[in-house]
Amino acid sequence: MYYTDESKWPLMPTVFSQ
Repeated sequence: MYYTDESKWPLMPTVFSQ
């Protein structure tokens, strides 16, 4: 599950890479 939402996570886009 890759959470690459720059619109919601401007500080950390590719951090929730589980």
